[in-house]
Amino acid sequence: MLKFIIIIILIIGYLGNIDGRNSKNVSGILIFLGLTLIIYGLITKHLSLNELLFLTYSFVCNFIFTRIYNISFELKNLNKILVFFILFGICVSFLLFKFSLQNYIIEFLVLTVGLIKFNYDKQKNASSNPLLTLNKSIEELQTFKTVVKKILRFYFISSTLYIIVIIGTFYILNSNLF
Repeated sequence: MLKFIIIIILIIGYLGNIDGRNSKNVSGILIFLGLTLIIYGLITKHLSLNELLFLTYSFVCNFIFTRIYNISFELKNLNKILVFFILFGICVSFLLFKFSLQNYIIEFLVLTVGLIKFNYDKQKNASSNPLLTLNKSIEELQTFKTVVKKILRFYFISSTLYIIVIIGTFYILNSNLF
């Protein structure tokens, strides 16, 4: 039970930090509270080291996924970066298996899909900001809308591919086919 409370508090703190609203203090307090609960759970034996490893691994993987996605837009050809998402998904699944975190695959996928959905909605809402369309010509607005559609489509495709690769690789490793 403590693990789920910690996950919820840390997610809210993390999302508040990347959301862009003026909530840096609140997210800092929530992250501090989450870390305090982790220490409390370890001291009182309500949280195992395996669960701590899962929490750390989940947040590191989602952070790296977000960074790969952000870096991908600096490159001109978005299709070539899909190979990195496939390789990263294979590494994530392989390390889940090697760290003996097979029991946490459902929690990992739920956490990952939740963060991906949050980022997708954030980008979609940011593109409809009326300040971005202020003082723009019709051509510039059409170009802007086309670029936003391309970005959202790439994010959806890369995220879906990443999740499918994690599930597929985990299934192959767990079924001893490899």
